Amino acid sequence: MLNAIYDYPVEITKVDVKNLLGIDVTDEIFEVLIGAHIYIYDVLIYPTFNEDIKRRIIDKHREVLEKPLKKALLTQFDYMYRNGDVGNWNGFLQSDGNSVDSKEQQEILTKMFAPRVINILKGAPIDLLYAGG
Repeated sequence: MLNAIYDYPVEITKVDVKNLLGIDVTDEIFEVLIGAHIYIYDVLIYPTFNEDIKRRIIDKHREVLEKPLKKALLTQFDYMYRNGDVGNWNGFLQSDGNSVDSKEQQEILTKMFAPRVINILKGAPIDLLYAGG
């Protein structure tokens, strides 16, 4: 169970992955399951405003947000399972010994997420990627 470790408001479990994707989550694959949660919450949802506020929004509107969150998590898990952790393809390479090639990093960042994940989260009854303003 991820929730006890990472305290994410909505999660997918080994059982969800088996029932919905037909993939047995072994100990080796469990890291992919954790990675999917980290990418969705810690990289996409929380940084777009404030983690505490986003958690409260999800908790308050769990009834309408649980399905799109699980769908996004399953989609990201399946993408990472089939393609590997794209974020680790080359890490943070220093092009001249002192700096990071930002164009290269941006390309990696855009490939870290399953193409449908952004649309799933933006299409939720409450846009989880909205940063306010």
